[in-house]
Amino acid sequence: MRAIETIPHSRMRIVVHSWNGKWIVEFEAASYKQAIKIDQEAVKTIEAVRVLLNEEFLTEVENQFQNLHKAWSINFQKTNP
Repeated sequence: MRAIETIPHSRMRIVVHSWNGKWIVEFEAASYKQAIKIDQEAVKTIEAVRVLLNEEFLTEVENQFQNLHKAWSINFQKTNP
């Protein structure tokens, strides 16, 4: 897997990789990581990947991080009294 580009963002780290005919976009915030795989046949260029990472989508990714953190915190408190 080869890192192609780091996309600046104020609240999370976004790195685009190329591997095995796919773009792998990793999002990191605090202790959490999410990734999506995009077929390079469907989205041919890194510029096209950047277009897909619009403000609306990135807000949803951030919401997913918040939901994951909430779920993890609740679970951790329940299982580690």
